[in-house]
Amino acid sequence: MNNKVDITLHGVLAKQMTQNKWKLKVKNVSEAIRGIESNSGKFYNNLLKNDRKHIKYRILINGRDFMWIIMMIYVNQK
Repeated sequence: MNNKVDITLHGVLAKQMTQNKWKLKVKNVSEAIRGIESNSGKFYNNLLKNDRKHIKYRILINGRDFMWIIMMIYVNQK
């Protein structure tokens, strides 16, 4: 994938960050997370701070839950 991807944070995490939208050239969720940290310098700290408060997240890709996408890939490979 050579195109940039729109990434938007919502809720508590969006409020903690100085910016809640990014357009990054990434291939997967892991690269997106690293890209946000590289550009903000405080993303990891906010994730850790929120984890201590038991705050959880959902990752959506094109409006669908990331875990649903993983499950569908697994089912289709059988």
